[in-house]
Amino acid sequence: MNPFHIMLKQRQFQRRQEAYRRAQGRLTAVEAAETLAGDHAIPLCTVQPQKSEPVTIGMDGQPFGGHLLVMSPPAGGWFDQLLGTLAQWPDAALVVDTGGKLHARTGRFRQKGVGPVYTLPGYRLDLGQYYRFWDEGQAQKLHGYLLPPYPPEVDWLAARSVALFAAVGHYAHVYKRNLMQVLLDVASCDMRLALAGLETIPYARLYVRQFSKGQSPHEAIHDPEVVQAFTLFTHQLARYQAYYSLFAAEPTQEVIPRNWVQARGTIFLTYDQVRLAEMGGLVTAVVAGLVRYHFSHGEHKRLLLVLDVATAGQIPHFSQLLDMAGGYGITVVLLAPSWEALGLVAGAEKREQVVSRFVQQLWYAPHDEATAQHMSRLMGKQSSLDGVGKEPVLTPEELLGWPTDAVLVQLRRERQYRFIGQRLTLPADLYLHQSPLLPPTATPAPRHYLDWLPAQPTSQAPQVAAPAPKLLPPKVEIVIPSKEKRPPRRGSKPGLK
Repeated sequence: MNPFHIMLKQRQFQRRQEAYRRAQGRLTAVEAAETLAGDHAIPLCTVQPQKSEPVTIGMDGQPFGGHLLVMSPPAGGWFDQLLGTLAQWPDAALVVDTGGKLHARTGRFRQKGVGPVYTLPGYRLDLGQYYRFWDEGQAQKLHGYLLPPYPPEVDWLAARSVALFAAVGHYAHVYKRNLMQVLLDVASCDMRLALAGLETIPYARLYVRQFSKGQSPHEAIHDPEVVQAFTLFTHQLARYQAYYSLFAAEPTQEVIPRNWVQARGTIFLTYDQVRLAEMGGLVTAVVAGLVRYHFSHGEHKRLLLVLDVATAGQIPHFSQLLDMAGGYGITVVLLAPSWEALGLVAGAEKREQVVSRFVQQLWYAPHDEATAQHMSRLMGKQSSLDGVGKEPVLTPEELLGWPTDAVLVQLRRERQYRFIGQRLTLPADLYLHQSPLLPPTATPAPRHYLDWLPAQPTSQAPQVAAPAPKLLPPKVEIVIPSKEKRPPRRGSKPGLK
């Protein structure tokens, strides 16, 4: 074939490839730097145009920036990504920080430059302010978080204790007690004492009788189903008894205020892996309660919510939460180690639906075949050399051999873009700050699990004091006048009347 014709076909092929690439939104490093660079609230990656300085590419937060999915293996670049995000994010943040590494590196930085910083455990959170569970709907939500689902054959027994949550709510509301602490106190009592104490409040009594199938406390202790339901209730709440002081409302300087978002505060949930596995329900309840409170009282202030798939998977209707959160100024950053792990959030068949809610995505070098295959599809296709079919731009095998500093980025501005960047370069002054202040040391006062009970009548007969004897009036001396002898009248005879 004529060399000129060969060259002409190659140029035509390159033009078709170029047009096809642009139609799919795939950018080169130079195009990404020219099109997407700027000042943004969340940095994502850097690109290195030839003969130029590295350029940082970022995204804006909600309500217009969308949510961010970070797909990174445990040893990938997720940690540097979150460090850079927390160092630059200028507003409030709620971070699930397993092990406390993010708090150790960014806590002092945010304390000095953004706002107050709180940690759980450490500070206290009055969870009753976010779940007023004298309402049956709120009681059911908190019950669903704190008590994990049971197999269907015993799930109906666990669901019976929702009535106990509502009864505790009414009792604590009337007596002005701490809702969560009364709940844990009730779970520490024996069943007869707990039910009898709650029944002293009329509204609580309705829910107690609903739990006990209409029986009095003395009768309910002989019902196997009621006893088993109360046993499940106490067994599941036993894991939270060690955190009784977490819910205290005093001292006030150690309690996270309800306006922490308006003050641009940051809350780090720093439980380690073991504790998080044991009490994941409580962490989920805290996250869901704070987010729901923000929907009502957050004044549309911006909030960054950093979650892992384990916590997100325990939040009911997580996809709907993503849809709602953007309208209230909440930007969600979801961290997932692999494509299979996303099944914890919405099930294996709905992973695509969850991913579609994240218009901004970062995909680091994968360690498994399923993640590499999805990244290959995300990167798109190009025309094959024969000009007949299409072939992947990057095959799964090529992606599995990626360097650790490479990252596949999907961004949406006026349209959707895809490009390959490098791991984020952290700001130099992030390493110059001191360690964050240590959280308060929890020194709870001695606790007695019966202090919540009202004054109960005793079983002994009351001791009635004998009445004091009545005092007799003082002796009165009665003087009877004696008959005086009168002298006889003149002219009368003696002895005659």
